[in-house]
Amino acid sequence: MTDSCRLMDETLALGREELDRLREGNVDAAADIASRREKAMNEAFASLDDSARTANADKLNEIRKQLDAIVDEARKLKGSLQSELGKVRNTSRQFKGYSAGAGYVQSNQGLYHRRG
Repeated sequence: MTDSCRLMDETLALGREELDRLREGNVDAAADIASRREKAMNEAFASLDDSARTANADKLNEIRKQLDAIVDEARKLKGSLQSELGKVRNTSRQFKGYSAGAGYVQSNQGLYHRRG
């Protein structure tokens, strides 16, 4: 097994692990794995020549499909985080409205002079 083939296998394994972490919602672990996967992928592509690219076309295609799945999962996670953030903002606005409505109501004090 050539070095580029081994690195592509490592890239695929790291991609599966990254996808699992994203599905769990563990973004920090997924980011760490993504940096390791990026390094392995860059090393694999740097060591590929034209003949190795044609011989490993199936693995390269599998890496591309895996990358598409990772991007799709990350977009889903981003969308869910955005909707949760919107809900938190709305709740915050509601509480601000409640506090303003339940706050101290000033009476008519000061409108009439005592001197008459």
